[in-house]
Amino acid sequence: MEYRPVIGLEVHLQLKTASKIFCGCSTLFGASPNSQVCPVCLGLPGVLPVLNRQVFLYGVRVALGLQCKIQPTIVFHRKNYFYPDLPKGYQISQYDLPLGTGGHVVVPGTAAAPGTDFKVRIHRVHMEEDAGKLVHRPEEGYSLVDLNRAGVPLLEIVSEPDLESPEQAHEYLKTLKGILEYLEVSDCDMEKGSLRCDANISLSPASADRTAPPTGTKVEIKNLNSFKAVARSLAYEIKRQGRALDAGEKLMQETRLWDDVQGMTQGMRSKEFAHDYRYFPEPDLVPFAVPSEEIDRVGKGLPELPRQRAQRFVDQYKLPTADAVALTSSRSTADYYEACIRLLPKGKEASPCKAVANWLLGDLAREMNERNVDGIEGLKFPPGHLVELVDLIDSGKISGKMAKEVLTEALQSGQSPAAVVQAKGLSQVTDRESIRAAARKVLEEQPQAAADYKQGKGQSLMFLVGQLMRKTKGAANPGLAQEVLRELLENR
Repeated sequence: MEYRPVIGLEVHLQLKTASKIFCGCSTLFGASPNSQVCPVCLGLPGVLPVLNRQVFLYGVRVALGLQCKIQPTIVFHRKNYFYPDLPKGYQISQYDLPLGTGGHVVVPGTAAAPGTDFKVRIHRVHMEEDAGKLVHRPEEGYSLVDLNRAGVPLLEIVSEPDLESPEQAHEYLKTLKGILEYLEVSDCDMEKGSLRCDANISLSPASADRTAPPTGTKVEIKNLNSFKAVARSLAYEIKRQGRALDAGEKLMQETRLWDDVQGMTQGMRSKEFAHDYRYFPEPDLVPFAVPSEEIDRVGKGLPELPRQRAQRFVDQYKLPTADAVALTSSRSTADYYEACIRLLPKGKEASPCKAVANWLLGDLAREMNERNVDGIEGLKFPPGHLVELVDLIDSGKISGKMAKEVLTEALQSGQSPAAVVQAKGLSQVTDRESIRAAARKVLEEQPQAAADYKQGKGQSLMFLVGQLMRKTKGAANPGLAQEVLRELLENR
């Protein structure tokens, strides 16, 4: 039978406040175990939590950025469960009255369907505190508890089950992360646990009505530490659940852990329902109304978000939509691009705007991947250096091929592109007579190619240009080389 995956994602975002959500303890990452705790986050008797105002304002900022409606009254609840890293025996969260509801994220089409945007609805955004961390020592037969994270402020962003493939889930997460980076509420660093994701997936018959509630048995996947892991785990579950259904097996609603090394999920526990947590209103935190003026003030302070910025790049810099979307998906890349544009000579921006985009999305993106740096700033290649490189090409001082060599050397040495060109003597040859002399030698060495051209085989000219470039070690101006060769061939 053919099945349709029904996927929803739960993203847990750590907010970048200096202190925890209900006490004054530091949220600094990497401190020694249990050094950032107090009676409040340890849940000792007689203490009272107080909501961190900045957590609330960041939460409103995210909810509005995701087009959510803000709840007029804020109520916290106790989510009761027992686990070694939860010192109080309950987590302060929000239940039936979340901070924001009814939002959406518009995601650019996947690689399989470029240009086809799709909308993912946001079910809810709510505030909660994080639990601690267990450090397992299986070889020694025990686990340690570090409560530094207990009480760290989180936002949980829950999507509706609008995703139908691992690729869509991956693109949704990339888009969501981009929005959150623009909102400047978190560093979104998955390695530090600032951005975590759980995936929910079930399979419905492909013929089932998409407007009806999903009919499959939902499985939750945890232990996902990268967007790639989310996509891989979903692909595995689609195959696993499909095989089970085809064999007539009954799937169990459960939580499964993703094993990134083995590339498979493993059963962890049966999936809890809301009533298992025995939610009830948090008696130590009084419900409070949200003034509309406060919401309006936060809304007016929202930055230009990726989708709006991409459209401005199309309108202002005349970029193709695909380039604009790619550049603005990362705030640091978009900021870098505009810093480059501001350095361009006045009145000469049109062509360099596209050239700068090409280098950012091509060679510089490849360098970031190869060097495993997160963000353009990690290359330590200032905007002025990229503008200088583009100008060296535009002025004819170096060729595009030479520019790649210059970029590599500039990244390694930290020198500017102009300094690299001078130090290595890489200036492009534009002297017509020098190129003519080299072209004559090429024609003497390649008589067959010259004859083929005379017989109407136009592609032979490009072969001869390549030979000339090789002879001049890439220093000849390619356009001038082609012009001189054609002239010599026509006069033979």
